[in-house]
Amino acid sequence: MRMRTVPFGLFAFLLALPAFAQESVVTATTWVDDWTGHHKGKVLLHKINGRWWTDDNREVYAPGKKGVFWEVDSKPDTCLFHHHRPFDLTHVSWLHLWMSPDDVEQMLGEPNREFGPRGQGFWYYYGVDGTALRVRFMSGVLGEADYDKGAKTWPVDSVKQELGGRSIYEVMAERATKKVDSSRRTRELPRVSSPSAPPNHVGRSSHSQQASIIEVPPSAAGGAPPAPPEPISTITAAALASVKIGMSREDVLRSLGEPSSRFSVAGSDGVNEYLSYQVEDGRKVAIRLLSGKVKQLP
Repeated sequence: MRMRTVPFGLFAFLLALPAFAQESVVTATTWVDDWTGHHKGKVLLHKINGRWWTDDNREVYAPGKKGVFWEVDSKPDTCLFHHHRPFDLTHVSWLHLWMSPDDVEQMLGEPNREFGPRGQGFWYYYGVDGTALRVRFMSGVLGEADYDKGAKTWPVDSVKQELGGRSIYEVMAERATKKVDSSRRTRELPRVSSPSAPPNHVGRSSHSQQASIIEVPPSAAGGAPPAPPEPISTITAAALASVKIGMSREDVLRSLGEPSSRFSVAGSDGVNEYLSYQVEDGRKVAIRLLSGKVKQLP
C-alpha cells in the first residue's frame, strides 16, 4: 500500500472514529406485499439510516408518488454486507482519484456494504439522514465517488474537481496514453552500464579510477546498424471526421488503423473502451466505445 502523509485533521478524525461508529437504530417498520412471487403474504421491512431494509440486509426502494410496488435493489447474496453503523459524511472531502481500497478503508473505515470484487466494484457508506456515499473502484483504484439521496445524486467535490469536467473514462485513457508514451521514451534511451574501475598498469597511479561506459552502437563496432524506433503512426483529420457515433469497432479500426494505446473497463452499462490516436496536426484524441459501438467522439 502506498504511504501517505496524514494531515493533522485526518489524524484527529481517525482517533475519533469510535465516537461516531455507534450501532444502528431502527426508526420504523412496515409490512409490504412479498415481491418475490414465491409465496403469498407480507414481508417486514426495517427503516435504518433513513432507508428501508429486508431481514437479510438488502435495500428496498419505496414506491414513488404514483407507484404501488416496493423494489428490492439486489438478489440474495449478491452483495457483501458488513454493518448498519451510520457514517459521518462530513469527511468525504478527503477522497481523491486513484486511491486504493486500502487507502479508502484506512481513511473512512469499513463500508456498510460492497458490490462486486474488491478493487472492481462499489462500496456504500450510509449517513443517518438517508444520504449514501457511493465509491466506485475501477481496475483497483478509485474512479468515481458520489452522493445518493433517493432520486437525487451528485458527485463528491474533491473528485469532481480532479475530473475537471471530463468522464473518468477520458481521464483513465489519458493516463494510460501517458504511461505508454513514458515507456516508449524509456526504451529509446541509450543504456548506460554501471561504473567500473579500469585495471592498474605499470607507470600509472595505483589509485582506482571510475568511469561510466556507454555502449557503442553496433555500427561503430563494425556490426549491423540498430533498428530505428518504430514511429508513432498518425491519422488525418479527414479520417477522424469519417468516424461517426454508432460505428462498430471493426469499422473504426478499418478507417483509422490500430490505435497508439487502448484502455477498457467494465461498467454497469457495459464494456467501455477508449482508443487513442495521434492526429497529424499534433492532437492526441480518444474515441470512446460502449459494447463495441462508438459512443463518444473527441
